[in-house]
Amino acid sequence: YPMLDEAMADVKKTGRKISVSIADIDSFKRINDTYGHANGDIILTTLADILTEICGEHGDVFRYGGEEFAIIFAEDCENAEEIMQDALDCFAVQDFDFMEGRYPRAV
Repeated sequence: YPMLDEAMADVKKTGRKISVSIADIDSFKRINDTYGHANGDIILTTLADILTEICGEHGDVFRYGGEEFAIIFAEDCENAEEIMQDALDCFAVQDFDFMEGRYPRAV
């Protein structure tokens, strides 16, 4: 929350625009319950790495809470939606062998 608070304070102070996106893994509790927390952590780490790699050059990526990640895009990132879709498409094709063909879905 501090990063989001700082960004919003900067918006108020400078008038610059930002874009904020949230990525969330559907039914993550079920993943933890079924495959264990250690495997859930692998999924979280994978999503964090992908978001950092793809979105990080355009803004700040951080864990917002639970299985939610936020990206504060610098300035008014006109292509924030496209960048997020690229990251989510990359996540969607990840192979988690412990899931036996069932993949988490980030939205």
